[in-house]
Formats: sequence, C-alpha cells, structure tokens
Amino acid sequence: MAGPWEKYAPAPAAAAGPWQKFQPAAAGGKPAYTPSGIGGVEMPLLDRFNTFVNSAVDQIPIIGPALSDFGAGVDAAFASMIEGKPVTKEERLAINKAQEEEYPIENVAGRVTGVVAPFMAAAPFATASKVLGMSGSLGSRIGFGAASGGMISAADTAARGGEWDDVLTSGAVGAGVGGAFPLVERGAKLAWEALKGSPYVSKPASKVADALFNRDKLDASSAAAKLAELGPDAVIADLGENVGRQAGALATTPGMAQSEIARVLKARQGARNSRITGDVDTLLGPSPVPSKVVQGLTDSQKALGPGYREAFAGAQAVDTSALALNLDSAIVNLRGDAQKAVKQVRQMLDVYGEPGFLDPNPSTLFETRNAIDGMMATEANPKAIAALTQARQEIDALLAEAVPGIKEIDAMYAELARQKSGVEMGGMVLDSGKTAIRPAEMADELAAGVQPEGLFVGPSGKAFRVSQGARAEIDRIIGTTANNLN
Repeated sequence: MAGPWEKYAPAPAAAAGPWQKFQPAAAGGKPAYTPSGIGGVEMPLLDRFNTFVNSAVDQIPIIGPALSDFGAGVDAAFASMIEGKPVTKEERLAINKAQEEEYPIENVAGRVTGVVAPFMAAAPFATASKVLGMSGSLGSRIGFGAASGGMISAADTAARGGEWDDVLTSGAVGAGVGGAFPLVERGAKLAWEALKGSPYVSKPASKVADALFNRDKLDASSAAAKLAELGPDAVIADLGENVGRQAGALATTPGMAQSEIARVLKARQGARNSRITGDVDTLLGPSPVPSKVVQGLTDSQKALGPGYREAFAGAQAVDTSALALNLDSAIVNLRGDAQKAVKQVRQMLDVYGEPGFLDPNPSTLFETRNAIDGMMATEANPKAIAALTQARQEIDALLAEAVPGIKEIDAMYAELARQKSGVEMGGMVLDSGKTAIRPAEMADELAAGVQPEGLFVGPSGKAFRVSQGARAEIDRIIGTTANNLN
C-alpha cells in the first residue's frame, strides 16, 4: 500500500522515499509539490520552516546565493544517504522553488528577514553602524548610507549573476535608497512627534529633568553653558548635587544603568591624566625637559671658548707677586682645611716643576681661577670657602687688567650659570619639608633673577628658567601621582 506522502508512482510496487518533494511534470507542466514525510507521516510544518530559512539565506546580501547553493548541496548529500540513491543538487533547488510557490507567506517573511537581519546584527557595533549610515550626524548618515547602499546593491547583483548594466543600475538605486533613508526616517520622526503634540519623554529622562531643573535649580541654557564650561568629557551628573546623587544611586543598583554609568566613568577616568595634562598645557604652556634645558645652557657656555681664545691672543704677562705674598701670609695664619686650600692655590701660581718661580702666563692664571671654582663647588668648610673666594677675587682682578675683554665674556658665562641654577631652583618650588622654599624667599629670588650681574647687559634669564623648572616639576607630579587628584 502506498504511503500517505506518495503522490506519484511509476509502478505500484515502488514506494516513495521520505525525501520525495516533487513529481515529474505531466504534459509539460511544472513539478507537483509533495509534503515531506518520515515514517509514513507527512510534515508540512517542516516544509514551511525550510521555506522561511532557505528564502532568508538566499536574500542575505552578496553571500546569499553562495550560501543557498552550498545548502542545497548539503541537503542533496544528506538526502542521498537517507534515500539510498543519488539525489542531485539541482533536484534540491527544484524542491526549494516548489516550496516557495506553495508557501508564499513564509517565502516573503524569509526574504525580508534575509535582507534586514544582517543590518540589525551590525547596528550594535559603532563602526559598522556608522559605515552603514545608521548612526552619526544627518549629513554623515546620508553620505555613508548612499555609499554603503550603492556598494552592497551592486555587489549583490553581481553575486547573483547580473550583467554589467544591471550591476550599475542596482548600485545607483541602492545609493539613492541608502542616502534617502535617513531623511525619510527623520521626517517620519518629526511627523510622529507633531501628531502627538509634543516629543516623547521617557520616565528615566523625566526623573533626570526633575532632579536637574527642579531640585538643582538649573534651566536648559544654564545647564548647557555649565556643560560647555566643564569641557567635552562632562556629563549631566556633573551639573548638580541631585543629579550626581541620582547617578551614584544608579551606579550601585545592578542593571543596564549601572553598566552604562560604569562604562562612561571608567573611560573618563582612563583619560584623566591626559586631560589634566592638556589643561595644564593650555594654562601654562608645554612642559620643557629640564635636562635638555640645562644641556642647552652648558653647550652655550662651551660656545664661549673661541671668545676666550681671542681675548688671550691680546693678553699681556701678569705679575702675581703681591697675590703670592698675601697667600703666604694666609698660610702662616690659617689652620685646617682653609690652610690646605690656600697652600694648593699658592702652588698653582708657580711655574710647574719650578717651586718659587711665579708663572707670568695669563692663561695659567686663568686655569688657576677655574681650579678654584672646582674646589669651591665641593668644599663644605666655610673658612676654606672664604679663603678661596678671597684668592679668586684677586686673581679675577689681575686677569681683568692683563686680558682685554675677558670680563665681558665672563659675564655671559656667569649669566648662563645663573640660568642653570634657576632651572634647579624651579624644580624645588613645590618641595615640602626642610627643603621647601618659602614664598617670601621665592619672591626675592624672582625679583633678583631679572637683574643683570657684572658686565652683563640686559635683564637676566634666571627668573624665566625658574618658571621652566617649576613647570617641568608640575608635569612630573601629574605623571607620578595619578591617584592624587589634589
């Protein structure tokens, strides 16, 4: 006896297999549809579902035809195993076509789903949503919508075997629809709001508005102005105590609001250092690198070398006998570190290897002065420092008489040294404890820092270097104490 799914049989003894979906056309007609069945039971619901799925897959833009072809191949292979005889992919495609005509509602629903579903899946992703013209400003939505619509339509037509003219036409139509959709959506939204008489306000938005306008006593214009004043990273919760408390309550309550508040505040906290640095740069200017500033000043001091050589080219011999006599007297009277320091200076005045014979070379006397500067930089005993200072002053006076122009070069060298000390002082402005500089002391230093010393002409740059050192210290503090907002 024939099974209930069998509609056509070439011989009474040949029972139809459970995967039979169509019969050969009679007298040139189209294949007749036969419901699926398993174990003698017809399953039209399965065919309705297959119709929906196959139509949806086929209508996926660009890759739909390839997926449908692949699915038909898989179905054919599976059916061949069940039937025990070969079933071709073409037979499966014919079955799918017959099902589309048998179930037009499922076919249309599947086609709409296949077109819309990929765009809905892309909507939550910011980049994909923007590229497809689904988010952003109206202008960017129109531009991206036209571009993506045109490319997707053209590529889909090409994937379905369309001719070149069809591809161009499809691309043009897709671009027009993609570019027009944001305008249509905006118009529909405005029309809907006009029909309602007022824009729709959600319940959460009403609560925020009540806290902001009624409790924090802000109006729309003042709230907008305050947001602009706080900067681009400001949020409504920053505008008042009530909206701030409301945001805090939501942040402790599990749910979507908690996740969103945490996401926004975490992103803002991550950019805190760069935001603070940017604000400080706007107010105080970019931060210099102290080591590079000092290195530049040192290089400028070295650049004065040729000037010293030119000055010594016209120098005359020096008579250091009076200086030597003064140092001999000091050696007799002094003791300890001071006596030792003076002995060293006295030995430097003699010709090397000839004790007791004073060297008349001004260059040697100049190097003696430099040596005294090095001794004073490392000396801690005040008596020794005083003795060295006295000897240096006398040597300086002898050089001024013997080397024309040396004092002008000395003044420029000393000015650069003052500026280097200014950088160091600026780095100590924000110190705490015993090393901290008192405000009155800093005011005196800045006032004196613009006054020239010696033969230097013009205001000194020390005060400016102090400001550079302080600015660099502010930048260091911001970078190393990120958790200390104060």
